Amino acid sequence: MKPSEVKPERRKRWLTSAITAACCTVAGGGCLSPQQVYVADTQARSWWQPTEIVVPNTDTVTPRDFTLIVRSNTSLACDTLTLRVALEAPDSLRYEELLTLRVQAAPHQAAAIRTLTEWPYRTQSILRDTGRYRLILTPTHPLQGIEAVGIEISASR
Repeated sequence: MKPSEVKPERRKRWLTSAITAACCTVAGGGCLSPQQVYVADTQARSWWQPTEIVVPNTDTVTPRDFTLIVRSNTSLACDTLTLRVALEAPDSLRYEELLTLRVQAAPHQAAAIRTLTEWPYRTQSILRDTGRYRLILTPTHPLQGIEAVGIEISASR
């Protein structure tokens, strides 16, 4: 075989491989989840201290929905949860409010398959700054039975 006949064949294989890799990258990127979930553990025996959740942000234009998440266990004795919710932006601006949420104790089942309780918190929200946002959740009184709290961020529809 002449050297001039080998080069086009190698180029063709390389081009085919490159196109295949590009298609796989695009297809794989389409499977990425359009949501982010940030959760922090609490002291389930008696949660009373502030729980901080750090949310990194690079997207300053997409409207997103925020959902609060609480995981409880069978020792939860109340039916409402009053939280002080504070959000601190990367430029140190701070917004704080009180929320009262209805909760249900977890059914008697294995800890690995207990469900989470979720509440819509904000819709169509845009985080205007890049950097680390701090979400601080604090109960207004000590609570027993709350295992974890967090936030889910998803693209608005």
